[in-house]
Amino acid sequence: MRDQGYRLVFYSDQEYPEALRKIPDPPAFLYVRGRIYGDLWGLGVVGARKASPYGLKLAREWSREVAARGTAIISGLALGVDAEAHQAALSAGGYTVAVLGSGLDVIYPSSHRHLAEDIVAAGGALVSEFPLGSRPERWHFPRRNRIIAGLSRAVLVVEAAEKSGALITARLAAEMGREVLAVPGSVFSPQSRGTNELLKQGAWPATELDDVLEALGLEKTPVQEPPSQPEDPLLACIPYYPKHFDEIMVESGLEMSDLAARLLELELAGFIQSLPGRFYQRVK
Repeated sequence: MRDQGYRLVFYSDQEYPEALRKIPDPPAFLYVRGRIYGDLWGLGVVGARKASPYGLKLAREWSREVAARGTAIISGLALGVDAEAHQAALSAGGYTVAVLGSGLDVIYPSSHRHLAEDIVAAGGALVSEFPLGSRPERWHFPRRNRIIAGLSRAVLVVEAAEKSGALITARLAAEMGREVLAVPGSVFSPQSRGTNELLKQGAWPATELDDVLEALGLEKTPVQEPPSQPEDPLLACIPYYPKHFDEIMVESGLEMSDLAARLLELELAGFIQSLPGRFYQRVK
């Protein structure tokens, strides 16, 4: 294992995360690649693999801001929200930990091998309780999720369908006494049904970055942003969830032909995308 860059961190070791020792079923040891710390306790960011542009943007921006303030980003290296959170932490020069549902030498999905290497190279860590060579079996992921919850001071659920692994992480986090935050979503979006249900069950509504900072006990200091060009007024009428052409026309005050032309320009420029049924949504 040492020859391949892996090591075992036992429950009694100094670098075994103290937060994990306090969960109901702590791993006896962890397989680790990279750097892990005894005082590790960060923000868990989880959500849909097939996240919407809205969900990806939110995961990216909030994870980057939290990581820039020195708090670890904990996630599961999955497609969608997980990968966006890890990449955002790296872009901020922050620390991130990927908890795997497979052996550390079996990166899943395989398309994230480069991301896994980037995490280790940047001083982060890959963590698993499964032996090297272990395949990503279905039953591994609930156990993986309890480690994500255990390492997290708070868990942010960005988007989640009705039956989602992110909801398992949220439930486990609540049982461990961690803060659970859920991002409200459109009632028309299948990817928001899980998060909206969490809100009904008492999760903390996360409608702005300050909600996350408060849950983590971080100071809500404003972050300087570079000056930006004035936003196209039409973009203000188009949210990050589907909105019908007729609604946009009424709100913008544009004639039908003018609006159609402007929407095409924005789509070609990569700001919005068109959806079936004459719906549009913003992507950046």
